[in-house]
Amino acid sequence: MPSFLNSTLTWSLTLALVASGAANADVNAGAALVQQNGCQSCHGAKFQGSSGFPELYGIEHRRSRDQIVDALLHPKAPMPNYGFTAAQASDIADYLANLDGGATGSQPTITFSPAHPSDYVLVMVRFPGTPPSHVSAVASMAMGAGPMKSPQVELKPTSDPHVFEGRIEFSMAGSWTVHIDYDGKELDSPIVVGQ
Repeated sequence: MPSFLNSTLTWSLTLALVASGAANADVNAGAALVQQNGCQSCHGAKFQGSSGFPELYGIEHRRSRDQIVDALLHPKAPMPNYGFTAAQASDIADYLANLDGGATGSQPTITFSPAHPSDYVLVMVRFPGTPPSHVSAVASMAMGAGPMKSPQVELKPTSDPHVFEGRIEFSMAGSWTVHIDYDGKELDSPIVVGQ
């Protein structure tokens, strides 16, 4: 993560369960690929762009899904060619196209504060429409034979019944994935801790 980014910024990511026009795309797989390939190190913690790297937040308003997929499959410098398959590019495109709630703003949004946590993060999830009855979160980090996990946290409704929040504590720095479970549905969001 670039050190010049203000660590007090809030990083807001929205993840869709089913993206428009992408029946086989897996948004959570797209989130994992974004984390594994370090996209935030160039495009910024909030995907707002940084020093010569384009903004990805709201990209679905500037490019079609096919254009996003094509840019991932046939990148132009300075973006490296990661050798994504068409399915992987579709997953990433759908993840990116839903960072701000998607074209219709109908998807849940996950907000982390601080944006660059060192040992804990406040997780807030906003649900459009009818709020879920149960929301929990757990963070995991790939480690050797199995993942390291934080304790599961029950997210509680705030004064706004559409917003649930809770605090996750991290045992070490590195690339983590926050897994949100709500009423049997799942959202994943990458976060870098301690950098």
